[in-house]
Amino acid sequence: MKISYELINIIMLLIPGFLSLKIYDLFRSVEVKDNIDRLIEGLIYNLAIYSFVEYVHGWAPAFKYQKIGNDFSYVMSADKLLISITIVSSIVLPLIWGAITHYDYHMLVLRKLRLTNKTSRQTVWDDVFTNEVRFLSLHLKDDRIIVGWPTYFSNDPDEGFIYLTQAAWVDDGEYVETNSHGILFHKADIEFIEFMKTEEEIDNEPKDSPETE
Repeated sequence: MKISYELINIIMLLIPGFLSLKIYDLFRSVEVKDNIDRLIEGLIYNLAIYSFVEYVHGWAPAFKYQKIGNDFSYVMSADKLLISITIVSSIVLPLIWGAITHYDYHMLVLRKLRLTNKTSRQTVWDDVFTNEVRFLSLHLKDDRIIVGWPTYFSNDPDEGFIYLTQAAWVDDGEYVETNSHGILFHKADIEFIEFMKTEEEIDNEPKDSPETE
């Protein structure tokens, strides 16, 4: 297969966007398998990167394949600042956007404006485990109850694993330590999950006022 120099130029222009896309994948809890969607995301990153480079420095192709006389040669720009800004932008931009989407800041603004009630995450499971960082009480299908800290959990509810540390079984209202580092549970073994109140929440609960005669 013969590759034209125009195609090589296009490929080199797309590299910053695809680099950003791979970095953003580190934040993504669900893999995007549609190649068209990934191509569009890469093009959007390219637009953002090159717009920023144009604004702060002035854009020009950092790498290009060009014709010199009767020969074609691969040329790298001598503008080191241009190359540095492009590379840094390709790395920093997806890190910033990844943090925004992970903490749901952009959708929070839209919810405040009453434009939507959605979050950026794929499932309620992911929403709850991301936002409610606290001790859990797992009520198992065999009627046992165990309390612990969710050190690891699946982002995908179909996988449904929870790894509890500081785990203790509840037996007649008493906590029985497991003396293990942790226990891995699957959702198939769990009837339901309680998210425990923190000590601060318990302390701030309104106290029942004394009855007056």
